[in-house]
Amino acid sequence: MIKSDLIIIGTPVYFHDVSGQIKNLIDRSYSLWHERQLKGRKVIPVAVCAESGDDRALETLKIWAQAHEMKIIHPVSGHGYKAGDILHDENAMNGALEAVQSIAGNNTSAS
Repeated sequence: MIKSDLIIIGTPVYFHDVSGQIKNLIDRSYSLWHERQLKGRKVIPVAVCAESGDDRALETLKIWAQAHEMKIIHPVSGHGYKAGDILHDENAMNGALEAVQSIAGNNTSAS
């Protein structure tokens, strides 16, 4: 992550928040916080849930990014239960496209 220009961090939603593995990554990145080693990195937070909780999971990812002084490009969330379901979520697909366009410089909106 230290050498990355862009970090895409994604999580399934479990009990209305990030997965345990992502929570571990967040907690262990604390050592990078002291010297602001992630400052200025661009980040796209992504959360996928079956029914609900994606807003809370994205909030956790955004708080983590803000604490590290990263630039949040465009959060993406979607709904799906089975593999491939997310491809039928029009809002998720549009969100992903907007995130890519933001990175490419075709869209100046950032969240």
